[in-house]
Amino acid sequence: MPIFACSQCGHIDNTACTTAWERWAYGDPLLCSLCEFGEWHGHFPRRKPKPGEFQVDKNRFLQDAEGRGGEE
Repeated sequence: MPIFACSQCGHIDNTACTTAWERWAYGDPLLCSLCEFGEWHGHFPRRKPKPGEFQVDKNRFLQDAEGRGGEE
């Protein structure tokens, strides 16, 4: 599942844990579960990406240095 950095707080989240695909389709900001629903889902620890850890692709998702989607 693609991961992304929340447009509001910058934390990493997974598209399966939010309505990111719907928001992406409408061009809306991608929000983590905490910013979108007021509660972190708890499927993995909440964290921000480390500098240089990921690149943002043309679809606003995070890719590692080899261009692969990140996994949380």
